[in-house]
Amino acid sequence: MAVKKYLSPADILLSLDATAAIYPGASENELIVETGSGIRGANSYVSIEAARAYFVGRRLHSSAWTVATRETQEIALRQASSLLDGEFSWTGKSPVTAYQGLAWPFQDATDRYGNTVVGVPKAVKDATCELAFFLLAQDRLTETAGVGLKSLRVDTISLVFDKSQGPQTFPAHVSRMLLGYGRPVRSTGSPKNIRLYRV
Repeated sequence: MAVKKYLSPADILLSLDATAAIYPGASENELIVETGSGIRGANSYVSIEAARAYFVGRRLHSSAWTVATRETQEIALRQASSLLDGEFSWTGKSPVTAYQGLAWPFQDATDRYGNTVVGVPKAVKDATCELAFFLLAQDRLTETAGVGLKSLRVDTISLVFDKSQGPQTFPAHVSRMLLGYGRPVRSTGSPKNIRLYRV
């Protein structure tokens, strides 16, 4: 009987480094869509065409997406995909391939009902679109002046900030879309690296 080999994070990073060395021509600015088979160098869960269909057919008030240039839309999708992988601890632990660019797909992922998930779940794709829109609507990755201000005393110009408050970098409604496929890293206390793309 064949034994399934589970790859450790270190193994995956080494494989990705080797892939980058073998394929130096791959551009970080190129949108490489994960099809569900473990694509080498994939950096987005959703294509431009799929995202366009999502916004046009399902979402109201999507002007932040429709007015953006294609290049900016691609950046938002790449950023959103990276943020999802960085913010969530997925139910799957063993990637389909050692060289895939994103976390999904997994060999052993399950949904909230315990069913095995094949490929990239629709919920992950939809969440990618919503998070991309969120990033386009406003830059949530930079500090906002006054965010978390707890009190202000004018006579001596004393400012007190509440450290528990800060700019929202991950919308709650996106987290709810992913229930059953993983849990937010912030609730596990296990930080992950996030690749940032400037819009």
